Amino acid sequence: MEGCRVGVARQGRSRLCPAGRLSAHRGNARDCTYKFSQHDPARHGELWQSAAAPRVVGQGKELMIPIDQHGKPNPPKLGIPALESRLLADRFGAIPVDEFPLITYEELSAIARCNVQSDRGRGYLSTARSLVLREKGYVFRPERNIGMKRMTAMEISKGCSYERITHVRRTHKAGLREQETVDLEKLPEGERSGHIGRISLMAMTVHTHRGDNIKKLEAAANGATKTLPLQQTLEAFKQ
Repeated sequence: MEGCRVGVARQGRSRLCPAGRLSAHRGNARDCTYKFSQHDPARHGELWQSAAAPRVVGQGKELMIPIDQHGKPNPPKLGIPALESRLLADRFGAIPVDEFPLITYEELSAIARCNVQSDRGRGYLSTARSLVLREKGYVFRPERNIGMKRMTAMEISKGCSYERITHVRRTHKAGLREQETVDLEKLPEGERSGHIGRISLMAMTVHTHRGDNIKKLEAAANGATKTLPLQQTLEAFKQ
């Protein structure tokens, strides 16, 4: 039977356990260089109930994935997060439901063992935010040069939604300017209708994401308790 190694975020002495089939891995197939530490083979049944997903257990923050018959890391096809991202997500997820604190970049960097404001660290932080959003429904946004703050319901509803709407409108407006430079006569006959359809969609997005149209939808949604049906949304734009 294959041996196993249990990885920890800190450096430790390497030891191969003969009783398991799991290998430590950081989530990056190109980087399996961090150290390993000893563990108790008697805990195999407790720790390794599922080899299909990463698990964080104990004080050592152990992360495990299967290895193949050649002893090589064999992560699930969907991928697993890096250990740094998992640790950051655990910190975010440990916040009580009714608390909305600001966690400093210094604390987050200490948890991830790297500068979370660097290019690589921002990647870990972005993945951690996605994980905690999916697992706990927590939304975090950066406070410039300070840290990450969990958003309240009001902050998500007002600030985050308008931010997303503005971003979508600007993106489609820029794309529309690019597409309008295309000479239809130089496109193959079969591509012309596709091109016109796509730029029509961009034009509609730019139009519907204007401030006055947003107010129309807000008025139409008065008293609603869920997302408006598409037909009712389109009718609101005609008013």
